[in-house]
Amino acid sequence: LHRDRKRDCDYAKKHYKRLIDELVRDGFLESLLEEPGVWTYPSKVCFWVIMDPSHADDLGNRITLQSQLELVDRAEPARTQWNYCDSDEARTQHLSQALKDWLLDETERGQYNVSDDFP
Repeated sequence: LHRDRKRDCDYAKKHYKRLIDELVRDGFLESLLEEPGVWTYPSKVCFWVIMDPSHADDLGNRITLQSQLELVDRAEPARTQWNYCDSDEARTQHLSQALKDWLLDETERGQYNVSDDFP
């Protein structure tokens, strides 16, 4: 199973790199790949098995796909590259203290706003 997943991940990474190389060759600015909000390919593909339809919540209701995605996002926040958190504490709860020490506080982050002055 692990060999199969590694093979699939390696193939996906090579294919992704080829796509990026083609974009750059066709004139896409490589620096744009470093911009906030640009989706980057994760180092490991996340294999997530959808729950069987027989799974139910505490009230006996079928668990919707949206609910399953929310569960996964909360269980593995580092896997997601979007943000549903409403506070810094919620956003960084899965990080080690060493990483938290490197983060800028809200006041410091305010000095580095993303600007659309130069589209």
